[in-house]
Amino acid sequence: MTGLAGPRFWEAILAVESARCARYARPATVVLAALVGLDRAGDEGAPQAAAVANRAIAAAARVLEADSRSSDYLARLGRDRFGLILTETSEIAAINFVERVRERCERALAGGAGIAFGWAGATAAQTLVEAVAVAEGRLQRERAVREPPDGDAPASG
Repeated sequence: MTGLAGPRFWEAILAVESARCARYARPATVVLAALVGLDRAGDEGAPQAAAVANRAIAAAARVLEADSRSSDYLARLGRDRFGLILTETSEIAAINFVERVRERCERALAGGAGIAFGWAGATAAQTLVEAVAVAEGRLQRERAVREPPDGDAPASG
């Protein structure tokens, strides 16, 4: 549906880039993205809900791909999850990327869907592979804020 590489590519390139960062002391940052509110993107259970969700996933993939550089890596990690490795990019520069992409994704997504991000960079004390866990923690915290738990839909007036 998105034409992006999958989880096996992600694992392989993450190992390669982690080794490159360690060997040459070059910056790189992992960015994880997940769509939120897909169940609100259409009437849950309605026949068109899956199509609405698929359009949102494809729209997010297009934005992520368009805003990535040719030296970056992008993979689809799950139904509504994406991973990026921003080569030669510090965490500060990655935050700028995240905010720019967040704005573009929010415009491209419709009907209550949104996107959450987590990021972390390789450091002298943390490999790129280890940065994934930090990025995952940030992603989960942002998801918790942006998407209420099941059954806790926002109250309507």
